[in-house]
Amino acid sequence: MSRCPICTASLEPCKQGAVTVQLCPNEHGMTVPNNRLIPLLEQIARTIEIDPEAPIDAVASPEAANKCPACQKTMTRFGYMGTTLVELDRCAPCGLLWIDMVELDALARLYGRTNKRARQRQDRDRQRQRESDQRIARILAARREANRQFYSG
Repeated sequence: MSRCPICTASLEPCKQGAVTVQLCPNEHGMTVPNNRLIPLLEQIARTIEIDPEAPIDAVASPEAANKCPACQKTMTRFGYMGTTLVELDRCAPCGLLWIDMVELDALARLYGRTNKRARQRQDRDRQRQRESDQRIARILAARREANRQFYSG
């Protein structure tokens, strides 16, 4: 049985969209299978307002990594997306992440902001491509007209 590393309460299964997590009944956090983090963040990011330019405050991490709720071994800590804004605890043997609620909010915002910025870049790139295509089409049309006039004249 998995226990919360903060209060030792038994974790309860909870469905978050298509992802099943183990949630602390005292809302200290949850375990998430490592391979289900992105689907979980996608689900949550869709439900919150995200300003792609708004700063995201760093989440204070405890001095020591937590114990794995499943195997009780010390988890390793890593920075999500290579940043130090949010550090997560991971148990490699169990394939679990421990995420507290403040971390979860910051993770969803980081994920959502990154995706929103990527979509904005793609939109700008598509617009530039359309403008470039239109410019080339105008040049070619003008060139065809000039050639037509030259050879018909």
